[in-house]
Amino acid sequence: LMVFSIWGSTPLEKIFHFPLSANFVLIVFSFIFTEGILNSGLTEKLIEPVLQKGSRRIHSLLAMIILLNFILIFVIPQPFARIIILGMILKDFFHHRNLKEDLIQILMLFTFATAIVVNMMFIRGDIILNNALISIAGIDITEVLWMKIMVVPTLVFVMLTYLLFYTLFNKEISKYSKDLNLHKSAKGAKGLTVRDAVETSKGSYQRQSLTKRDRKNLWIILFVVLFWMAEPFHGIGSTIVIVAGTALMAALGLIRWTDLKSVNLEILLFITAAFSIGGVMTNSGVAEILFTPLSDWLPKELGIPYVLIIMVISMTMHMFLGSNITTLSVVIPSLMLIGEGVVPPLGLIFIIHVSVSTHYLLPFHNVVLLIGNGKGFFESKLVVRYGMGLSLVFPIVLLGVYFTWWKFVGLL
Repeated sequence: LMVFSIWGSTPLEKIFHFPLSANFVLIVFSFIFTEGILNSGLTEKLIEPVLQKGSRRIHSLLAMIILLNFILIFVIPQPFARIIILGMILKDFFHHRNLKEDLIQILMLFTFATAIVVNMMFIRGDIILNNALISIAGIDITEVLWMKIMVVPTLVFVMLTYLLFYTLFNKEISKYSKDLNLHKSAKGAKGLTVRDAVETSKGSYQRQSLTKRDRKNLWIILFVVLFWMAEPFHGIGSTIVIVAGTALMAALGLIRWTDLKSVNLEILLFITAAFSIGGVMTNSGVAEILFTPLSDWLPKELGIPYVLIIMVISMTMHMFLGSNITTLSVVIPSLMLIGEGVVPPLGLIFIIHVSVSTHYLLPFHNVVLLIGNGKGFFESKLVVRYGMGLSLVFPIVLLGVYFTWWKFVGLL
């Protein structure tokens, strides 16, 4: 940022576009709002009873993990805090059932990998990455339009990743019921069913009743969340809603001054720098020099070959750059430039978005996975194993699911 500001020719408002935008305010307050939810203590009290009922069979457990990833989008706005909270609750839950460590790691990887896909359904799914996409592209996209473009194909993608995961890790996952039975036997409850094993192993997971204060906090949080979800009807922007919700939490004592430290300045600085790269490359002409030769490789009309080449370019750049946001900030302005008149800008950015966001071979290729690996939830070798399988399947998903749906809704 210092080099760009002092020696570059790009205007400062383009270099510092992100901190000058409403998205910056939205992300800052999402950190604080999430801290208020944590302070309420409601997450564990509400999630653990649900897990009790959804953990009796492996398929119901995996479905429950997907559902929790989906529901928590509307409760905890900050994606990194959301997945850490869910990961810690699930890991503790699995340890209380004496599951083997290798099985726990696989289930944790499933939790984090599923979150990446589910987060693509809504703008607020990943309030950082998805808003970065919009900001980099310079195109206004409403939540309703985003949902029209992404919800249906991503739901199909979630089901396909579920099948892929179960296929790749079938040997380990099939031990789930056996581990529960072993835990049951250790409790001296031989001959009981798996359901009984779960029920007798509750331990510290007995359902906790909500206090009067808990119920009050729950209604406040639900009010803010529902008001946020109803943005298409009342027209009040997400930024205003989350700022007002945070102020309400502060007035009721759920947020204190010390909670301001929850704002991750390192991430905000990183995003600011990542945003600036694309703008500087475009303004300085570097993007045109690097990507114009690619125009000779691209077909002159939109079709399957064009989509596949865009996918390969996006994944290749992501492989080397690592960061999703950095890759988007470099690839989107450049490909929008050479794709003008061939592919609609909105269609192009979503092809790039799904290609980059769901592509990874190592944890550093996605911040969500990097967090999970850094917290010790799963090892890198599991990411490589699943990532390779996903990379092989994704072209089929892109063409058979996303491309087909986007043509149907008129995006392409």
